[in-house]
Amino acid sequence: MLDEVQVLRTMIGSLLEASRPQSIEPCPRRVEPILRECVQKLMPLARQRGFDLSLVDGPIGTLAVVDETGLSRIIGNLVQNALEAGDRGGRVTVGWRVLDPGERAKRFPGFARDVVCLSVEDDGPASRPSWASASSSPSSPRRPRARAWA
Repeated sequence: MLDEVQVLRTMIGSLLEASRPQSIEPCPRRVEPILRECVQKLMPLARQRGFDLSLVDGPIGTLAVVDETGLSRIIGNLVQNALEAGDRGGRVTVGWRVLDPGERAKRFPGFARDVVCLSVEDDGPASRPSWASASSSPSSPRRPRARAWA
């Protein structure tokens, strides 16, 4: 019995160690290659699930101060969730844009630097009750599944 407890203790310790936050090192990175790599990595799953997965290019050369590893993990998780939860034959898009000065001032008063908006969207049925509140507009079947600011 004590041996089994020790094995469990070791396993739990290993899991806790692995789950500790890693140090993050935000630095300026081009957005497009990070998102393109996320899309490429999940393309086999998209094909297997019958999805059209694509990257909608924003302004080429856009820089954001990010933790590249963390951003890749987050975008990858969002895309994978959309692929696993959506209906076969659906579409998932990943994209980015730079907020215009008016929208930036409205969303981030007093912030003078550019703000990049990242998005993961799908075209699943907007009529699903659990997704109704996430609809981007009442008449549009396309809805943002996630949005991030960098």
